[in-house]
Amino acid sequence: LLPLPFVAWAAWRRRWAPLVLLLLATLWIVLVAGMTQAGFAGNPRYPLHCAQLLGVLAECGVGSVLVLVRKAAAALNPKLVPVATAAFVLLAGVVAATNLTEARLKPYKRLDTALKRDAERRNQLWVAVDLAGGRNRVIECGTVTTERYQVPRLAWVLNVHTLDVEGRPVDSTGAQRAPTPGTAFQTASPRSDGPRPLPPIGSRELGEVGPWKVFQICADGKPSQAVGDALAPGTRTG
Repeated sequence: LLPLPFVAWAAWRRRWAPLVLLLLATLWIVLVAGMTQAGFAGNPRYPLHCAQLLGVLAECGVGSVLVLVRKAAAALNPKLVPVATAAFVLLAGVVAATNLTEARLKPYKRLDTALKRDAERRNQLWVAVDLAGGRNRVIECGTVTTERYQVPRLAWVLNVHTLDVEGRPVDSTGAQRAPTPGTAFQTASPRSDGPRPLPPIGSRELGEVGPWKVFQICADGKPSQAVGDALAPGTRTG
């Protein structure tokens, strides 16, 4: 709501640039909402462009208020302008620190740890694929499954389309059982809203690589053999 008074003032002064920015931000929100309703992922990062435009408008609004404060101070006494400016900047800083900065920075206090864990998950996925016999073996074996938030990452590692990797499959009984034959790469994504999918029926655990567990049963009935040289330290094979 902060940009709205500035946009109203700009419209009254017939300054069209702020109105154009507001229009672009609104169109972006409508676009993201429409795509989400059409079935695309409604990821919170998609409206960031809109937030940036609104942030520019809000900053311009704060600057406009500062101009009015300086004019009011000059009308009373020109010597009050520096004092009024300093007081306004200090007040704006305190408001931002108490109401905005702390609330936004608090969720990121453990960001460094989360990023390190995610980097480990990413790097060890390559080792997990090697444990399953490598890219070609995984693709030829059958259906590839993983936790749904890891579908894009596994598709990238296997160099396949995301539609070729299933996330969180559910059978007719409602159990999250991966298809057979196939390979399941189990892990638990941060903030995942459910349990890990069950491995394919009849599969065996090939091993564990960091946060990954690999289960496999192929159409030819031959389990993959892990190559010791390809495995990272700490890898446990089943």
